[in-house]
Amino acid sequence: MNLPHLQVFVQSILPTNDAAKEEYPDAVNKNDHVVNVNSQLMQHAKSFGYTYVDLYSVFTDKEGKLDARYAVDGLHLNDSGYQRWIEMLKNEKFL
Repeated sequence: MNLPHLQVFVQSILPTNDAAKEEYPDAVNKNDHVVNVNSQLMQHAKSFGYTYVDLYSVFTDKEGKLDARYAVDGLHLNDSGYQRWIEMLKNEKFL
């Protein structure tokens, strides 16, 4: 199928924080891996023809973890987090 006007957006993986360790222990201490995957997604954007959307840097705190202001449990976003996501997409003209 040929879709010449189709725009594909690939969004980065979000960070996590230590609050996730109780309910989601497998998600803790994975931010180095997340950074690596996000880097690869960014590097391949041009060759695969998609627009890379960097959410990771929008949601990190000073320690490179998911900013607790935006998280319910260290892994999932709260209402403020989703609102921040929408604001970022609008500000960057993705919406």
